[in-house]
Amino acid sequence: MEHQRIPCFHIRPPINIDLNIEIENNNRYDENAVLVKIPDLVDLPEHVLNQLPEGSNQRPLRQLAGRPVGRVPANVCKAFKQLLQTQMAKKVICRYTGMAAPSRNPPSHQRFHRTNRIFDIPGGGAELSCDYFILINKSHFREAMRVLENCIPFQDLDARLSA
Repeated sequence: MEHQRIPCFHIRPPINIDLNIEIENNNRYDENAVLVKIPDLVDLPEHVLNQLPEGSNQRPLRQLAGRPVGRVPANVCKAFKQLLQTQMAKKVICRYTGMAAPSRNPPSHQRFHRTNRIFDIPGGGAELSCDYFILINKSHFREAMRVLENCIPFQDLDARLSA
């Protein structure tokens, strides 16, 4: 089955640490894929280096530095990629809030699908509760808001956006 070739991430990220958002240029399934990664060792605060994140097989955070923990959901990743590539945003960060649950999608729908409609269909996998912070260049604020409105369904955007 095709979805078995997509790598799974088995590391639950540390709580309340800014995780890096990076464009995944070599993803052959989704041209807009964006990874969520634990910061590199030099960017981690000293006091967390020996923490054992849940689900890390008892490896301290220092050994997990730079490793991916997941991907940004469909539509949101498309917006983040556009904002970062056009330099409307200086940076996007993710902060895991500590809640994890199995996907709400049934197993038959746990694959990302690109559609001809406005919005793509999200895939499956574990759902980790997190907050995204977008550092937008002030001169591009209106353009950045348009990108978000064009990529993310209104009901999702309206419930979660604060500027």
